[in-house]
Amino acid sequence: MCGRLTFCYWVVAAVPFYLATWEHYFTNTLILPVINGPTEGLMLIYVSHLFTFFTGAEWWAQDFRKSLPLISLVPLPFVPEIPLYVIVLILMIMFAVIPTVGSNIGNVQKVVDARKGSMELALAMLLPFIALLAGVAVWYGIRKSIHCLSYKI
Repeated sequence: MCGRLTFCYWVVAAVPFYLATWEHYFTNTLILPVINGPTEGLMLIYVSHLFTFFTGAEWWAQDFRKSLPLISLVPLPFVPEIPLYVIVLILMIMFAVIPTVGSNIGNVQKVVDARKGSMELALAMLLPFIALLAGVAVWYGIRKSIHCLSYKI
């Protein structure tokens, strides 16, 4: 279904978690926004699993206009067919990952400034995670090419 975007879903889950841990290192506290992953995010996951139980996994793979009947009432001739799981990924990035990352960096910036430290050194602590992301991306690309080569017999 969304195999090509599996890496993206992993990144969407890993980045906020890692940056929250990085923020905790500097602030010694876990600062959660009003809407956050440990409460509302987990509840959203539970509801989506329950919903998938009743509708089937195919529901997520069909065009978002078919999945959400109210949207199909609005004519969108200029918008191509987009599977619902792609729309969900985009919404997760826009409304969950970007605000969370911004909050994490902002909170670390406040602590670093208060301690008269270097934000560059604080950001340098993210290099191992960036290397992990790059390594997984390379592995994912190599795996896909090897997988494709194995079927060209």
